[in-house]
Amino acid sequence: MNNNKAQLAKFYGIVLIGTIFLLFPALYNGYPLLNPDDGTYIHSGFKIEMPGDRPITYGLLLRAFSLNGISLFIAAFFQCWLMSWLLVKNIKLILRDPAKLYPVSIVTIFLLSFLTSLSWISSELIPDVQTSVAFLCLFPLLMQRETKFNTLIFAGLYMISVATHMSNVMIFMFLLAGIWCFRKKLFPEAAFRKNAIRIIWACVILTGSTVVIMAKSARKSKHVFFLGAMLDQGLLKPYLDDHCPTAGYKICAYKDSLPGDANEFLWSENSPLYRTGGWEANKLEYNKIMYGSMKEPKYIWLHIKMSVIFTLRQFKEFNIGDGNFEFPTGHLVNYMVNEHIPRDVNMLNKSRQQQDDFLPNLDIPNKIIYAVVLLSLAVIIVLFFMKGQMYQPYQFFVIAGVMMIVLNIWNCATFAQINGRYGCRVMWLIPLFAIIGVVNYLTGRKLKAQGS
Repeated sequence: MNNNKAQLAKFYGIVLIGTIFLLFPALYNGYPLLNPDDGTYIHSGFKIEMPGDRPITYGLLLRAFSLNGISLFIAAFFQCWLMSWLLVKNIKLILRDPAKLYPVSIVTIFLLSFLTSLSWISSELIPDVQTSVAFLCLFPLLMQRETKFNTLIFAGLYMISVATHMSNVMIFMFLLAGIWCFRKKLFPEAAFRKNAIRIIWACVILTGSTVVIMAKSARKSKHVFFLGAMLDQGLLKPYLDDHCPTAGYKICAYKDSLPGDANEFLWSENSPLYRTGGWEANKLEYNKIMYGSMKEPKYIWLHIKMSVIFTLRQFKEFNIGDGNFEFPTGHLVNYMVNEHIPRDVNMLNKSRQQQDDFLPNLDIPNKIIYAVVLLSLAVIIVLFFMKGQMYQPYQFFVIAGVMMIVLNIWNCATFAQINGRYGCRVMWLIPLFAIIGVVNYLTGRKLKAQGS
């Protein structure tokens, strides 16, 4: 009994140390990292109002984990703690030598915190990190090594994290489909595979059920985001040129003066979107354009072509700092913090994010992040081509993780826009694959030497 308590204390001690590592950007900034979307999230969570362009889930989480508005620093701490806990749990599953769990975990979280985007997305109060959280919950479910109580926790966390962002539903539906297609390769043992298939279908149901939470927001916003993507991909203007003579769309009046990019189209008050009535008023028209472009062979091919091109471009974009500019008095984010979390106003206004040199100072960290990801990718490729039996849980973790990264990049680049945020929320997994892969390789060599 005492030994179990000691192990439990050691486990949560490592999780707490990992939490501090992951919280470093918030501590350095003097406040959790914020994004323009936080104005909407804070408002939706504290007013219990469904936003028109995103689910309410993350807003409710901010309210709950700030302890009903005591401080957003508490919410950031819980977010980092959850990521640290999930990392240790997953490392335990993919590490070849369980005796090395604690030293490997603390070194891994340290390296990921200071050499990748992981600590940034963990310290930033937007749902980007929840894509990684969902993956780190899904893997233990499929590995079937947890207690029934922990399994329920992972299932609940998986469902909640998927429900924080509309892109997660498609990403994880396709990921589960991919795992099912390669089930014989990923689950060699027949009995284990049979149970895994049941879990996959259970996760499909959990993922699908989040649509109920997000359906209203999706109905209100998908047409607008899709037209923004068509604009960025250079498809909106040609489509309007082809159809305006006969269709008579309201947006046709602006087809020769369209905004320069999706951000301007979505958020600028001078955008044709708002000049013609806004999101709801344009729903029918934009849906006709969206679905119409998916029915014509010419535009079906162009959609596929631009999806591939933009996906490849998004792979190169995983910098930190997108949207982390200052929020002066009067900005919606500052206003919402002042209204619902008043104790935090001084911390927010004194934070480094409110200074002019905050974003320029991220140039060197971003160069380090890019170099580490490229080096890690090379290490993984070498490991997969080296002789010797690769540890099967680790192999499954890497294959599923790469599938999730590709699906995330494709989804965001195709249906939203190219943005460093969408890359950095998952690309930190590549260095994780490399670190554990090297540790497992060295362990395998040691075991082989001892055997001979």
